[in-house]
Amino acid sequence: MKRLALTIAILLASAGSVFAGDIYDEFREQLASIRDSYVTSLNMAIEDANSNGDASGWFWMRDQGLAATWKDLDFEPPESPLTVKEIPYGFRISGSISGFGIDIEVFVWTRDSDVQYTVTYRSSANASMKEVVREVFVNEQSDYPMKCAKGAVACYNGKSTFGKLKKK
Repeated sequence: MKRLALTIAILLASAGSVFAGDIYDEFREQLASIRDSYVTSLNMAIEDANSNGDASGWFWMRDQGLAATWKDLDFEPPESPLTVKEIPYGFRISGSISGFGIDIEVFVWTRDSDVQYTVTYRSSANASMKEVVREVFVNEQSDYPMKCAKGAVACYNGKSTFGKLKKK
């Protein structure tokens, strides 16, 4: 009888971890879909800004406060059970999927042509949620990383700009 109870307990525990894995995967896929949609719009804007062959076009646009809003980037968030709202130079994601809650702000900036993310947790976050966020919002690494001022929206050739976030 003890063996039967032990076997049932093991089966229930493994079924629970499979279910938790499914929720984890769905959560990660939702975040990745939002990230990928935004980065696609961002990359198209960068390509347009640099279309004349001068890689500084994007930096100039950001410095002038252009390409700052979703409208500027022609971005619409994908369908998602999570809520996605616009913030300057990024987005806020909130909501939950099967009890897996999130409330973060993702500030998206560029270092040369590398996309970078600065994530701010708006509410207490458990370790599992932070792990998923770290997996999804991984910063691209340049072969020749340069210094960039903290909070800059774009960095190019050793210069940083704060775009619309400039203090007046």
